[in-house]
Amino acid sequence: MSKYTKGPWKVANEHDGVHAGTHTRIYNDDGMFIAKTTVQDGRGRMERKRVEANAQLISAAPELLEACKTMLVATDFNAPLPKGHSGQEAYLNVVAKPRVEQAIAKAEGLSEKREG
Repeated sequence: MSKYTKGPWKVANEHDGVHAGTHTRIYNDDGMFIAKTTVQDGRGRMERKRVEANAQLISAAPELLEACKTMLVATDFNAPLPKGHSGQEAYLNVVAKPRVEQAIAKAEGLSEKREG
């Protein structure tokens, strides 16, 4: 049983009304707050694009974890395949590889529109 908040997680850009910059918050589908990234890094301002990229990577964590677990099953030829799947190579190409590709795309900010 996992102790982290179930995904998917999404990025929302927000203005805090106090500072000149903005920050991003990461929420799950139920609206539960997960994390916040900000333009302040303790030494000054970070590039907004870097802040958004950090938030996108954090928001992809649940999908990246699931993709890794799926890939482990797909590449363990001694493990039974999940119900409804037959053939290790087919499972690898039809299920595991697309999950990994989608998770990487989300982590790199290429797969979904941001809210906010």
